[in-house]
Amino acid sequence: MQFRIRKTLLAGSVALAASMSVNTQAAIVHTADSESGSLREWPYRDGNPNTSQMCCASQSATYMSNDSANGGPASARAGSKFLRLSRGRSQALAPVAGHGNRVEVSAAGFLVDRHMQDRWLGVSVYIPSSFNTSVVKAHRWHSLMQWHDVGPQPGVLQVSFDGDNDITITSRNYNGSPPSNWWEHVNEINHYQMKMPRDRWVDFAYHIHWDHRPNSQGGQGRLQVWIDQQQVVDYRGPIGFGHSPGSNSSYFKMGSYAGEDNQFDRSFYFDEVRFGDGNSSLSEVSPPQAVQSKAEPSPPSISVQ
Repeated sequence: MQFRIRKTLLAGSVALAASMSVNTQAAIVHTADSESGSLREWPYRDGNPNTSQMCCASQSATYMSNDSANGGPASARAGSKFLRLSRGRSQALAPVAGHGNRVEVSAAGFLVDRHMQDRWLGVSVYIPSSFNTSVVKAHRWHSLMQWHDVGPQPGVLQVSFDGDNDITITSRNYNGSPPSNWWEHVNEINHYQMKMPRDRWVDFAYHIHWDHRPNSQGGQGRLQVWIDQQQVVDYRGPIGFGHSPGSNSSYFKMGSYAGEDNQFDRSFYFDEVRFGDGNSSLSEVSPPQAVQSKAEPSPPSISVQ
């Protein structure tokens, strides 16, 4: 899977507001904090509460309270349980063509974001030191979290390992419905790159306003990202694809998704997932007792016309 997308790198595209206003009508619409110990926290799209939205190897999802013996966390980010998503080199590729070498949970069954909608999300991630991104570099790409287009197009917002800068936060946009050879036309923006800390929980928070239109056409697209309570992205510009009405939507997925030849062992850990609507806030989607990191000062905000 090699992209030839038009790319823009917003070098140090980090911009931080001095403070966040609190909305008194803040609303969390779904929580998957692992405490149930069940994948029913990720209900399947058929509405059956006894099923979950796994892709594509359900035997690789395990709720745990301690996995330090395997290089994982000794405790949850909060509460008593966390979710381990693992994939081994001996496991077969996904049976569905194009699904590659992955194990993910998805919100497609219960929460699909629409055009012009606001979304807040918080999630805590633990990457063990045994995960070596030089392996990723040899195999081109590896997604950790993404909002995937509902359709044949790729993720409209993605957090991935790229092998060089470790973690890259990328968004994609197109003012219309991308053609079949979308990789020749879709605009891709790399907002932020960092070395992902190992052997500890890292808190991610997102605030997104989905709007594929350019600012010059009245677009109000927005992307804000915080890592360990430090804002690292403050972007105003198009985000998402402009499909026909009813299909311009995306859904969140997290886990390990790599190229079909990416056959290596890995385990990623997740906890404290909270989805908020436009009335939510950073404090609401953050885990309890979130501690602000000592990050470097941030440059000005970025606006793409």
